[in-house]
Amino acid sequence: MENGNGPCDPIDSEADANVGAVHRVAVCILNPPEPPSAFLARVVYDGQLNVAPEVPDLLPCLDDNPDANAGATTFSSPNLGERWDCSGMGIYPPRGDDEYTPDKHDAVLACHADLRNPDATLVQGGPLEVITFDVIGRGDDRVEFDPATEIGGEITGTIGTCGEIPAQTIPCHGAVIHKQGEGPPATPPPEASPAAPTPERKATVTPGGATPAAAGAAPESDEGEVSPGLCSVGRWVERAS
Repeated sequence: MENGNGPCDPIDSEADANVGAVHRVAVCILNPPEPPSAFLARVVYDGQLNVAPEVPDLLPCLDDNPDANAGATTFSSPNLGERWDCSGMGIYPPRGDDEYTPDKHDAVLACHADLRNPDATLVQGGPLEVITFDVIGRGDDRVEFDPATEIGGEITGTIGTCGEIPAQTIPCHGAVIHKQGEGPPATPPPEASPAAPTPERKATVTPGGATPAAAGAAPESDEGEVSPGLCSVGRWVERAS
């Protein structure tokens, strides 16, 4: 979007940003064997360097932070399709930092297509979502997927998961964001206090979902497997000192 034609176009494995700036990171998928009909993406970042601002939850939570590539999105056309719900079944809406995981900073989004009236409009791969960050500190942020990340499909049930080998069933690629600012870094937010035990958070696989937009995608493996990954949508130039 700010560095090329759109999210994942091109893909950057590393990039730069200034303290005080706003930048965006996209979650992308490449060459899925079938259109994803559900996904749970959990992206881990350094809360001393980045903040993902919380956005009011308006059902079905298509325009939030993380922002699904559906609804009133402007970062990809075509998008995931119609009749998607990203409210986590109405009980687990998008979070810039999940309060159920106080031991880490992680942006989480769980979305599924409509079971009765699906609409698949994308077939080549591209962005599933975009996360907006405010840069608050200098340093290198190694943004990566949490092992809970999972992509679901109508036919196979689960297209693939991220995590440690051998549990990881598809190649998942993170990114490094280098932070430098023109002024002193802002004070990071306080750590979240422990909340209720983490509930079951598996993306519900429902028939007839759509693939991500065709703006670009993460690197493909030698076997041509599905490759969800992180890509930049901003031009990050200044390295951290």
